Order: sequence, then C-alpha cells, then structure tokens
Amino acid sequence: MRVGIATVQVPFVRGGAEMLAENLAAQVRAAGHEAEIISIPFKWYPPRRIPEAMAVCRMLDLTESSGTRIDRLVGLKFPAYMISKYGMSLLTLGWAAEFGEAGIRANCLWPQTSCGTLRSATCAARRTANTCGR
Repeated sequence: MRVGIATVQVPFVRGGAEMLAENLAAQVRAAGHEAEIISIPFKWYPPRRIPEAMAVCRMLDLTESSGTRIDRLVGLKFPAYMISKYGMSLLTLGWAAEFGEAGIRANCLWPQTSCGTLRSATCAARRTANTCGR
C-alpha cells in the first residue's frame, strides 16, 4: 500500500509536527508499506491569508503521483488535513448508508464549514452595527 502523509511546513521552522510525520512514515514503512511525507509550504500570517492556504489544500489532487495511485492519505497539521477530508466525507456517507438501518448515525465535521458557519453567524450579529467586513 502507498501512503501519503500530508503536512504543512513553515520554512525554517522544525518541531514536534515534523517529528510526528517522520515517525509515522517510519512506522508505516516498518509495517511493510510505502510512505512519503508530502510537505506543503505554509505561512500562517497575516491572518487574512489563511483562507488562501485552506483553498490551496482543498484543491490539491494527491490521488496519484507520477501516474501511480496513492492508496491512503493522512492529513496531519492544519490546513493540510483538509486534503483528506473528501475521502472522510465519502467514508462517512458509506457508514451512514450501511449502519443507518440499525439506527447508528455517522457524522463528520469539516473545519472550514464550521469556520464559515461561525463567521456567518458573527457577521449576521454585527450587521446591525455595520461592522462585518470581508
């Protein structure tokens, strides 16, 4: 199995998240699979640029590399974990269909949806004060 481990990398910064990715890749390899760390550059400031980084991660197609399928994708650090959310949504829909008849519910939460909902609610509350900007 080919496993991609997606993470973001702030240039010239190294810490626990990078060690986590390396350790995970080593464990996947030890289990007999191929593993590759896929690092995406990330700049967390100014805050108004974060939605752009989220959009970049959502647009990435990591289903294959050089014509060879990537079987699993593990998204580690924000916003890289958004890359794998589409697969999680499909898995959740499958679980809902499979277990729904037994009364078992399946849910997943997309961070950008939560942020968008919170932003909408905040803007709605501020509209009367005319302080909601884009």
